[in-house]
Amino acid sequence: MKHLLLIFFFASVTIASCKTIKVSERSTFVATKYNYESFSNSILESNLSDQQKRIFILSAGKIVNTDEEEIIVLGPVKLKRQFLVVNDTITLEYFIFEPKHIKKRGIYFLGNGTSILNVAEKLFELSAGTSSKIFVLNYRGSGKSKGTPSFRTQFIDNQTFITSIEVKERETLQFCVGYSLGSIFATYSAVENNIGHLYLLSPFSNSQQLFKYAKKQNTKGLKALLRPFIKVTADDYLSGISNIEKIQNYNGKLVVFHGTKDYILPYTMGESLYRSYNSENKEFIPLIDGGHGAAFESNNWEILIRKIE
Repeated sequence: MKHLLLIFFFASVTIASCKTIKVSERSTFVATKYNYESFSNSILESNLSDQQKRIFILSAGKIVNTDEEEIIVLGPVKLKRQFLVVNDTITLEYFIFEPKHIKKRGIYFLGNGTSILNVAEKLFELSAGTSSKIFVLNYRGSGKSKGTPSFRTQFIDNQTFITSIEVKERETLQFCVGYSLGSIFATYSAVENNIGHLYLLSPFSNSQQLFKYAKKQNTKGLKALLRPFIKVTADDYLSGISNIEKIQNYNGKLVVFHGTKDYILPYTMGESLYRSYNSENKEFIPLIDGGHGAAFESNNWEILIRKIE
């Protein structure tokens, strides 16, 4: 997706000295407010038809400038918005892509630095192509969700959201899709809620591999000689995040998509995560010459649709 705004895990890693690289939560989990002008410009420059451009710009205006629940109907899929209050203080915004005929229900977890505006086009396609009702939560601080994004609270928010879906909507989720940062939340949610199918796009493996990669990216050329002397530090709860460890408690079908030229979360992360799942009920799909957003390219997105369908 050309207009996808990616704020990557290691993008704002800072070298405090020649011996220390500090990874902060502020750099790894970024609040993303709506940018109507940027979104509109990217839509106008896209290959969509004039009618589709008008539809997406109109729906974006409604999302950004109003609190209306009914957003738009595109083909067989209706887009709705709801709000969820957590801890009696924080209001979170979420969206529902609902086809006329529902066969499955799933949840999509956004990547870092993205909002519903970035993925609406693809989620309309996914919903229509699989006859799936798809739920999407804007993390704290993103879109019209209140609060500050944090791993400490997001896992709790995700569980509150899923419980709300099951109770309020009387729905049972059959699948989770997670992209980049969202792969962490998708994995944890699938394990803890026994969700039968897990689809991970350009996924994160664990913090230690991320730190190792961040060190490599910050010490190229002659600086590589310094690597043995450089230490990577982070808050304890960041260091403890591990999809590799969590996936070992999963009991469903795992499908991993990863671009072979992903320089944000490297291809080896997807491979490591796939190998760590001790089950034959899994599939790894390499996206040849693909970067971090390769899963959203039309031919690859069609593969995801077929897998879920």
